[in-house]
Amino acid sequence: NSALDTLIFEDGSLLKVIEKYAFAYLDNLDSVILPSSIESLGAGVFQESAIRSLTFSEGSILTEVPDMAFYGTDIESIIQESRKSRKTCRFCQPVCKR
Repeated sequence: NSALDTLIFEDGSLLKVIEKYAFAYLDNLDSVILPSSIESLGAGVFQESAIRSLTFSEGSILTEVPDMAFYGTDIESIIQESRKSRKTCRFCQPVCKR
């Protein structure tokens, strides 16, 4: 159980990796904005959390979202601020917005 509901990384963040299950089971997490520096997301990163919206910052270099990243969530919106890179995830394709 967590009071964290919105997670926004600062512009210019140097964060490269978010480890597996980092935000799993957070029942108040509603939205996340990832910095463009993210290169890798671990398996189940948002599994069983309350996430509804994920935004990839402009210039994002992440090219793949792990298949189980959104397992057990009700994700509604995945936004890519840049069309330069292609994100793939069989669980999120129906809600992915370009």
